[in-house]
Amino acid sequence: MLGGMKGFFRHLWAKLRGKGVSAQPMIPRQEPPALPANVEVESRNAKMETPPDTFPLPAARAEVAGSAPLSRADFTREFVEVLKRQAPGMAVRVMGELELRVATGDGEGSQVFLYNAYDAYQQDPARVEAVFTNYALALAQLGAVRDDPVDPERIVPVIKDRTWMSETLARVRAHPKYQPGQEQVFEPYNDELIIFYAEDLPRGIRYLTDEGVRKWGLPRESLRPLAVRNLRALLPEVQVLGSGGLYLITAGGNYEASLLLFEPFWRERKLEVQGDYVVAIPARDTLLVTGSEDFEGLRRVREAVAQVYPQAPYRLTENLFVRRGEKFELLAE
Repeated sequence: MLGGMKGFFRHLWAKLRGKGVSAQPMIPRQEPPALPANVEVESRNAKMETPPDTFPLPAARAEVAGSAPLSRADFTREFVEVLKRQAPGMAVRVMGELELRVATGDGEGSQVFLYNAYDAYQQDPARVEAVFTNYALALAQLGAVRDDPVDPERIVPVIKDRTWMSETLARVRAHPKYQPGQEQVFEPYNDELIIFYAEDLPRGIRYLTDEGVRKWGLPRESLRPLAVRNLRALLPEVQVLGSGGLYLITAGGNYEASLLLFEPFWRERKLEVQGDYVVAIPARDTLLVTGSEDFEGLRRVREAVAQVYPQAPYRLTENLFVRRGEKFELLAE
């Protein structure tokens, strides 16, 4: 989880509960099986702890860091300077505010969007140098491993909403060198949420593609159980903050939304709630839980969503979901 966001959530949680928080481990780690796959590259939110190799800001910005906010155009320009220092072999062209086209040594070009990076900067402008560095390192790593074989033990499920799916597929198909099969592999989860499959990397994720899955002979029906088992093994210890029918679940800050797929956890009903489980995932690193018959809990969860969703990088959805049978369905207002 982003360092600043972790403190924000704890503060928000204490505010909503009116008391301190407690944590308890909930899900044991398990070893995954090994299967092959292939991937397409896309950057994800990098860990926001300041790394030891943080690049200095451009001189003009260093003089006024923490003063005047960066516009989208300024942010884009200064990010490109950091990226060129981190990945000198990568060709980078600015296509617009927060939009780049990058190419590795083989000449392949990819469109890169910096909206999540800019959101992270806006949350904590004083950490602009760390934001630049972490996102540049993530992008450089993703470009370096673009054509490498996937590590099958790091295939994970990634929860997205239908809007993200539509926009992503449109960008892929709009690429000048698009060919059928380059779309990311996904499957519907419910009327609002989609499961994508990706390889977890130290600073990013690469999404599996249709052509890659075929090339490596991985049955699509095997992806979900494999990815869920892998995620259980890769996640740090899952913790539950709160009590009395209102909870915040944390698991490292990248895949909290994917915990919806951990069926044993929800079947065992480790959390005491009134009625059925109701969850909110306003961002990929935020999983709030209450009960369907807990009207005060529902009000507080909606209050939390209203605070988190507008400002979070990698935001997902403002909707709530109720557990019916073996899955979560959209909760009717």
